[in-house]
Order: sequence, then C-alpha cells, then structure tokens
Amino acid sequence: MSSNREFVLQTVQIYPNSLEFASSEMKQEKQVILKAIETEWKEKESRPRRESTEFTLSRMSESFLVLRMASLLLHNDREFCLDANKYCNYVLSVLEVNRDLVLDCVKTNGKSLASASHFEKTYLMDLEIVTEALKENLSALENVFHESIIYRDGFIDKLREIYKYRELENRENLLNAVRENGFFLMLANDDLKNDREIVLAAVEQNGWSIRFANKRFTKDKEIIKVALDNDWKSPVIFRDYRAFMYVDKSIMSDKEFILEILPKHSILAYVDKELLQDRSFVLKAAQSNPLSFKFFPKYFQNDREIFIAALNHPPQKTTYYNQIICSHRGDSLVSNEILGMVNDKFRSDKELVLCALKLSGYNLKYASESLKEDVEIIDAALSHSPLSIMYAGDSICGNEDFILQIVKKYGVLPRNSEYDRSFALKAVSVNGLALKYFKVWKTDKEVIIKAVQQNYKAIEFSPRFWEDPDVIREALRNFYSK
Repeated sequence: MSSNREFVLQTVQIYPNSLEFASSEMKQEKQVILKAIETEWKEKESRPRRESTEFTLSRMSESFLVLRMASLLLHNDREFCLDANKYCNYVLSVLEVNRDLVLDCVKTNGKSLASASHFEKTYLMDLEIVTEALKENLSALENVFHESIIYRDGFIDKLREIYKYRELENRENLLNAVRENGFFLMLANDDLKNDREIVLAAVEQNGWSIRFANKRFTKDKEIIKVALDNDWKSPVIFRDYRAFMYVDKSIMSDKEFILEILPKHSILAYVDKELLQDRSFVLKAAQSNPLSFKFFPKYFQNDREIFIAALNHPPQKTTYYNQIICSHRGDSLVSNEILGMVNDKFRSDKELVLCALKLSGYNLKYASESLKEDVEIIDAALSHSPLSIMYAGDSICGNEDFILQIVKKYGVLPRNSEYDRSFALKAVSVNGLALKYFKVWKTDKEVIIKAVQQNYKAIEFSPRFWEDPDVIREALRNFYSK
C-alpha cells in the first residue's frame, strides 16, 4: 500500500506525516508532497491560535518533517519549491536555494525570507529581496534586524508608496493599521510616532515596533512592559526580547525595574553590564528567573548560593519540539542546561545534580562520570527527559535488567543497544513501542510479532508488514485484548 499512489495521496490528505511510511517512489511525487504540505497548512490555519509552546512548535515542525521526507530529487526542483512555498514559510530552510529562487519565493510569501536568511544572511541586506518580502507581507520585517537596510536611502519611501502613505497620515487610519500590524508605525510621520495611544496600540500588536516610536517612549515603563509582553507575538521559547534593545540606557541600568520584569522576561543579555558585577543583584536575578544564569559572570556561576538559587525553581518540561528549534537556533534548551555552566565540584555533587535534573533531564550530559552510573540520577533524568538516556554511563547501559526496566517505563534505548537482536526481542516484549528505535530489526518478522503482541500500535513502525497476515493477526489480538 505504501507504493499505491491513490492510497498514499488520500492518506497524506488526512495525516500529512504518514508520508514517512510511503515508498521512495511516492516521496518523489510532487502532487503527493504538496498535498501533505497543503493539508498540514490548512489544518494549522483552521485551528485557534494559542500561546502554547508545545502546540506552536509541533505545528511548525510538521512542515519541516514533511519537506525532509520528500525525495532529495525534489529539493532542486524550482517548480516544486515555488508551489510548496505557498503553504510553508520554511521551504527555503530545507531545499537548495539561490538568489533568484529566494526573490520569487518572497514575492508570494514574504515570511519565507526568514528561512532563506537562516543559511545566507546577505539576503537580509539585499534591498530588492527585502522590499519584495515586505511588499507581500509587512510582518516579514520581524526578520530584518539590520538597521542599515531599514534606513537606507529610499527604502522607507518605497514602503510608503506600497502601503499608500498618504492614507497613513490620517490618525484613525494609522491607528487601525498598527492594530493589525505594529510595524506600520515605521511608516508614520514624526507627529504620529509621538502619539502615545498609537504607540501603545503598535507595541500591543508587536513589541518590536517600539524601535520606530518617538524616543520618549523608550523611557516609558508601561510601554516597555507591553512591548516585552508582545515581543514578536511568539511562544517564550522563541523570544530573545529584542524589544529591550531599543529602550533607553537609563532603563537598562534601572535595577529595581529590571528585577520587577525579570520573572517574566529573560532580558539580562541587554542590561547594563555593571549590574552583573553586583552580587546582590545577581542573586535576586537567579531567584527570579533560572534562565538568567547563563548571563552571569563565571565567578558568580560558581558561587554555590547563587547556583542553588537558580536551581530552586519549578521543574520545566523539555519536549522533542524544544530540541528541534533550539538545535536550529544553536541555543541551549529552554529548560536550561544549567549544569554545563558550572565547575566540576558542582557537577559531582549529587544533591545539586538532582536539582539540576528537575530543570532539564539533559543536564545529565554534564554530570560527573560517577554520577552517570548512579541509578537514582539516571531515573531522575529520564523522568524529565527520556531521551537523555544517551548520556548515561557505559556500565549502567550494560546492565540489561536495569535497561529493560527503562525500556518498559520510558520506551527508550541506550546508545548502541539497537544492534543486539536478542536484546531487541526482550525489549519489544516489555514495550512494543520501543520498536521504533530498532531500525536494524524492523524487517525481522519475529521481532515485529513480539512488538505487536505487546502493543498493537508498534505496527506503524514497520510498514513492510502492514499486509502480513501473521503480523496483522497478532496486532488485532492485542487490540481486542485491551
């Protein structure tokens, strides 16, 4: 069925990610790939927008996954790229690009500028490309950080012409415009940029628009708070609080105000550096927001009281989607791999390591070698982040009884264990879903049968056996026994 064009086409229109199980021939079919992307896009657009990090990242990552599943033969297909670009902002981050292709893509989807610039920053300095992107969608300005191009001769005049500047000289028209898109403040005249109601409406829609307001508003604490609350209208994981870059220097050194907003906004990257030399300020910052820790000087990171203060926060969930976007950004996980920033003494302290693992199971990576062999430490890491098993010590990974307990409880495998057939049979017998990690044995019928006997859902990881009567019979038997 994975090679049946009609069946695959119908399936991807219901479940876009089912493309993973299609044959290589189907992954070369333009219509199949485009239908999967279009379906995913329409489903995303039909759902109410939410501030949930998990929701936003899962929807965004599906576009990446569908494109990555497409045959590499399509990655150089210009027609395919242009068609996919209509439904996905991330096409240019996956496919092969050149300037002409980028230009054509931003003409039909201005936000695709972001994915193109991820690999080639010069696109953000290309006046024609940026102008065409903003002409199609002014929100593409979210990705244009270079002040030099915004204030280049003729750039704003071009945008004013595109967006009918004369109409924006009318106060009510501009107020309505910034409520739709805060970046319209850039096109306002100086008098309207000095209008508090207009500026407040602009930063409520998009915090970054504070960069275009009259300078007096960069000292206005209410305006600044609203701007930070609406920094790019994105989930916290994406936010880098660039809105704070544009506030007045007096605000950046205002200790009380910064401590007031710090619990909600991790803005220490932009504050006056002298504040970070003040131990009392640093201690309060650590108590307010654990993500502040990475901005502290090294000698404060190795201060036990400050480190404990940073650890003393509620556990944060690390998800698969957190990992996708943070690796894409080259950043640490949102839940803060804090143990990687401290000295070896702290990494060997079991009590401190257990606290760090509550913030992120991936802190196991930085624990001392002896603690990586500690059963309590491993269990604490996996209870938060099951995939952190990859950092467990060699000795404990060789303890088959313990590992089978891990497989049963979390459904994950330690490194290199997927090649052992006898272990594969034991593992899928206690947790059939562990089959997805045994790539070598997904074509082994005995292993597949053991997996579906334990959990019928394991059949999804081995498309080759979807029509095998023995496998289907055992999967159905497990299904009806539930």
